[in-house]
Amino acid sequence: MEPKSLSASSSAVFELCPARFKAENLNRSPDIDNDAASLGTACHEVCELWVADGHYLLNLAQSDIERIIGELYEAAYWKVMADRERYDEGLALCMKWVERQDWTGRTVLTTEVKKYFEVPTSIGPIPFNYIMDRMDRMDDGDIEVVDYKTVMAPVQPDDLKKRIQPRAYALAAQIEHPDAQASG
Repeated sequence: MEPKSLSASSSAVFELCPARFKAENLNRSPDIDNDAASLGTACHEVCELWVADGHYLLNLAQSDIERIIGELYEAAYWKVMADRERYDEGLALCMKWVERQDWTGRTVLTTEVKKYFEVPTSIGPIPFNYIMDRMDRMDDGDIEVVDYKTVMAPVQPDDLKKRIQPRAYALAAQIEHPDAQASG
């Protein structure tokens, strides 16, 4: 069986465990749900909505930030979780994310837009799908791809160079914005 498409996440799975890649992407085995992944999904939704709804552009008081994040998180959490066991943990992650953000000198270009580029292979071109959490243009013209999970638990630049997902996103950003300077 041949893959119909590839993605940064499926490529990362292949890099770690080809058997898992085969089970998930070729044999189409169902995903195994787990609390950590579900909590990540809830937190990701909060980050995405914080940006997409424009809250990051507002000069909000701390109490308003806590209220809005709380409302966004309440809705996102109960979509994917069945009990309160990890509620406080996720809410704290979301608040930490907002507190660490520096919006100075950047313009948000896109959030959660599914795109692809074709990869030539021996069986013909295969679409390489990607959905960047966010792509920003910095005041100096550089393009920055933001992954909410990475920003919640920072990864060092040398580690990013070893991972396929950041490299794929860098290639996609360069394809989309050929005028941007490559850095790092």
